[in-house]
Amino acid sequence: MPNRLPFLGLALRRLFSRPSLTLLSLLSIVLAVGMVASIPVFSQGVSYLLLQDELAHIGTTFHRPPLTMRFYFIVPKTAALRLDSALSLEHDFRRIVERETGLTVADTLTYVASPGMTIQPADDETTYTELKENIIVENVQFAVVTNIRERIEIVEGLPYGTETADGTVNVWLFEEKATELGFQVGETYNMIEGVSGNAIPITVAGIWRPADLSDFYWSATTISWRKLLLVTDNAYRRSVEPAVSRRTGIAVWYLSPDEETLKLHQADSVAYGLRTVPARADLRFSGTKMDVSPELPLNRYLQRRASLSALLVGFSLPALGLLLFFLWILSHVTAQFQQEEVAILASRGAGRRFVAFLILLETLLLLAVGIPLGLGAGYIMARAMGLASGFLAFTPRAGIPATLFEVDWRLIGMAVLLLVLARGIPALRAARGGIVQHLRARSRPHAAITTLLLAGDGALIVLSWYAYRQLSQRGTLGIIGWEPSGDPFRDPLLLLTPSLFVFTSALVLTHLFPLLMGPVDRLGNRLRSFVAYMGLTQLHRQGRHYSGSLFLTMVCLSLGAFYASMALSLDQWLADRIHYQVGADYRFQQGIPPPEMGGPSMPDEEPDPEVVSAWLLPIDDYLGIPGVEDATRVAVFKTNTSVSRQIDAVFLGIDRFDFPRIAFHRTDFNRASLGELMNRLGMYPNGILVSRNFLRRSRLLEGQTTKLTISINYGSFEHEFLIVGSYDYFPTAYPEDTEVFVGNLDYVFEQVGDESLHQIWMKTRADAVAETDVESIKGLGVYPIRIRDARALLTLDEERVERIGLYGILSVGFLASTLLASLGLLVYTYASLQGRLQQISVMRAVGLKTKLVLAMVGVEYLGVILFGVLWGVVIGIATAWLFVPFFRVSGDPIFALPPFVRHIAWVQIGILALVFGTALLGSQSIILYWSTRRDLFQVLRMGQRE
Repeated sequence: MPNRLPFLGLALRRLFSRPSLTLLSLLSIVLAVGMVASIPVFSQGVSYLLLQDELAHIGTTFHRPPLTMRFYFIVPKTAALRLDSALSLEHDFRRIVERETGLTVADTLTYVASPGMTIQPADDETTYTELKENIIVENVQFAVVTNIRERIEIVEGLPYGTETADGTVNVWLFEEKATELGFQVGETYNMIEGVSGNAIPITVAGIWRPADLSDFYWSATTISWRKLLLVTDNAYRRSVEPAVSRRTGIAVWYLSPDEETLKLHQADSVAYGLRTVPARADLRFSGTKMDVSPELPLNRYLQRRASLSALLVGFSLPALGLLLFFLWILSHVTAQFQQEEVAILASRGAGRRFVAFLILLETLLLLAVGIPLGLGAGYIMARAMGLASGFLAFTPRAGIPATLFEVDWRLIGMAVLLLVLARGIPALRAARGGIVQHLRARSRPHAAITTLLLAGDGALIVLSWYAYRQLSQRGTLGIIGWEPSGDPFRDPLLLLTPSLFVFTSALVLTHLFPLLMGPVDRLGNRLRSFVAYMGLTQLHRQGRHYSGSLFLTMVCLSLGAFYASMALSLDQWLADRIHYQVGADYRFQQGIPPPEMGGPSMPDEEPDPEVVSAWLLPIDDYLGIPGVEDATRVAVFKTNTSVSRQIDAVFLGIDRFDFPRIAFHRTDFNRASLGELMNRLGMYPNGILVSRNFLRRSRLLEGQTTKLTISINYGSFEHEFLIVGSYDYFPTAYPEDTEVFVGNLDYVFEQVGDESLHQIWMKTRADAVAETDVESIKGLGVYPIRIRDARALLTLDEERVERIGLYGILSVGFLASTLLASLGLLVYTYASLQGRLQQISVMRAVGLKTKLVLAMVGVEYLGVILFGVLWGVVIGIATAWLFVPFFRVSGDPIFALPPFVRHIAWVQIGILALVFGTALLGSQSIILYWSTRRDLFQVLRMGQRE
């Protein structure tokens, strides 16, 4: 092994000899590590936000701190638990919670109650003369509650804690309990212990109520305290414990950790630690149970984080693959520049171990600098992902919380291993022989490599075909829900199928490029232009040298086209699903006006006819509301069908003239057009439209009748309707959940003889304000309830953090990979030109003008760019057409209607191709011009070493 310090110096000199390539290699490492690090960082931030929302919901619902934990111990009849022991356990449980979870417990509370007893009149009491077995009330408990003195307000009687001098036990009653029992302050009673029959005389010392109902003391989990007889701990020790064989009946401990101590980087440790708390508590005091805790939301946090990470890792793999390929190209170019240097070292006795160690040391030096920078880049990428509003679309918003404490080092290690291989393999291949073998290899390229490439292409084609076939047999990747359910895809090959198809197609076309340029070369032979002839000839002969450039170009554009089409399809489907669910842009149900609008204040109050009938407006009155373009009446009535009472059904009454203008509809919903279906309803007033699912279940046909019982105006009427048409999909209709019969609303009102409250569906402008609409509707005297605003729901769904994460990883990954791919193309072009400088200089030396040389090489590179851009677009469109239908994001399969429709993002694809092609053409033109301006004598003198 050589001396390490000179060896380190040699490695540093080799890195600094090509600073641009070294910086690009470092950049690729930084971005690759950043991509891998950003995924768990973002997933944790998203999951943490959702965890905070769930905890806030728990706090609001149960009126207690969301991290509250409750332990309890029911004293068995054969055991005993003293009051002092129960109170001391509070400290032990607090220490367990803080040690296992890392949280700081802010509030603690313990209450200890006696076994259930009966209250009997005092011995000298004669008021109660007709009691059964002399019992006033059964199953009443004494209770000692810690820290309650400051949290209660004495309504009547003595302050809490006042001791008696006559030997009785002072008790304090909750005011509602005192009213229920009819007890007064100063009265005395006997508490009888059921097992021993011991009597404990008590005095009602006071009546209390909560001082602050917002205090967590009075939450749903502590409401049972209000039924207890509060006593002091001294009174319990002195009078209650001696009379009870078990000493106590139940002990309950509340511990409320401070929410501020649940930091982002602690969430994982808290979730895992909380799982051990019940066992630790039971180990400390056998029989202790924990029945209240934040374990469920914390477990959902862990599941959601794992699920989201798996999903984002799957979608980031193509970008990571491009980053690794870029590093491979840089390593290949670097090795190409240093190949003669390495070959000379090998000729002078340096073994392959020497060269391998040198390359490994260079890689480790790059990793030592790149990994810390990559972690910082990962943090920035995670924050940038939180700003995504669509593919390659970002909007300012509150950032996703991010921390590097929970970076997945397994992913980092795997990425580092791949980076080492991507950098080391090309360099080691260049060190196989001496200078003679190197020069011979340059002049006589190895022909056997073509066979290996074709064999590899064949294997990839078979693998892609198999994956697509498996995907087609499954029919879909499944409904990808946002809720945690483990890995989104059980078979990783299916998730990678689109990327595999892109990589395989680009690789095959790259290897076929020289063959496909053969006809172009023959075409050039017939052209009179010397520039075109030489350019097309070189394009054919030097085609294999453009493999890296073509591959990067096609993969980048293909993935961009696929991602853009998938994003467009998902966004459109989201909008379609919400509009299908709402039925139109905006809808509301007419309701009975509240008292502030003149409506009845009591259920039995006689309403004002003018107020409660204000909803009977012409539909045109709603068109005066700002932002409303059109409106129609729709009514939904609960319905039973004579076919089966087990079918949940509703009758959807519509106005056939206005409905088609307002309702959401697509041409693929039904075989017949919406206009034709409306015409059928117009021909037959008693006609209805039914789903094809109902026709199959009922074995009925169009033209037959079916009897429906419609519930309307607190009554029902039965009528026979004619089936005039059927539908596959109809706005608001989910046949798998509820059967929907569509009919004429006016006909139903005529049969009933009266109109009823109904819905109003509206078509609104994009700038309509929901709050203004509500106030305007109230201004018409109509009280809107059950409001559904499709645009508001769409905005709400678009802000879901999981959706932001999906588009964030696609956008950030695509931008990072495209940046490096563009740089890689420039490096590859520069390296290719360096290898041909002598040839270009010879052409200039024999008399060719610089313009001709530029034009000749320009034709060559223009052909490469056009081939890569055009075929990249074709592959991307083919990938979108084949695979976009398999990617669907929805929470519930039943409500995943209307059907998913693929959309090709023609505009975005055109912009991507134009920008990418223009950037490549401009940058390569600059490099080409610079290369042809090199000093002629210097190039010819240096020869191949240049």
